[in-house]
Amino acid sequence: MGISSIKILSFLQYWILVPGAGLERATARSSAECSPRLSYPGITPIQIVTNLSLSFENIEGINKMIEKFFEKVLELKNVPRQGWKEKLEIDNPESVADHSYSTTVLSMILSDIKGLDTEKIIRMALLHDLAESIIGDITPDHITKNEKITKENHAIKQILKNLPDSITESYFEIWDDYQKKKSKEAILLHDIDKLEMAFQAKFYQKNGISKEKLKTFFDTAKIEIKDKNLRDILSNIIE
Repeated sequence: MGISSIKILSFLQYWILVPGAGLERATARSSAECSPRLSYPGITPIQIVTNLSLSFENIEGINKMIEKFFEKVLELKNVPRQGWKEKLEIDNPESVADHSYSTTVLSMILSDIKGLDTEKIIRMALLHDLAESIIGDITPDHITKNEKITKENHAIKQILKNLPDSITESYFEIWDDYQKKKSKEAILLHDIDKLEMAFQAKFYQKNGISKEKLKTFFDTAKIEIKDKNLRDILSNIIE
């Protein structure tokens, strides 16, 4: 075997055997020039693929776990956004699932523009209201902030326990990050949550509900949204 062949073989062995080595190199340029590489906290991309590919073979009862988990996801389609129902007396308001989808799309776009960890914020957005599949959408008029956090934490643990331990912990970390606003992504998502509400209020306004009735929602968005760019978007919505 020639020297060139040995070099190529050594390179391929390094690429295959060192976790993340090839993927790190392949994504280095795009990460620096475009947006951050999508990642799980503390887990290399190759470990992610390996874990996912082996999970169905190695975890007993995995299919039933996913079924039980997804029952809670589907339940969000039946949970109305209570604020619209109570304050606007809408018979068929958007569901929490509707809100979660719109929030996730907004998060994807705004995170990419700002150069944040887009996969992280997407996961966070998908999880951020999942607890409401058990406790419902409780508005601030009916519960204190601390009481709601306690109920939500208990509910999300009930939901996530239906998944394998190997991923439950990482999902709860993302959830906890959002609740405590630990990261830039969590802080931005709290603002996006209110911006999406403003977009929905504008949608209702265009469909015949008066701006006066919607004022409380626009005012809440004005108070809660801190990010300058999102405040500019909000100003355009309200005009």
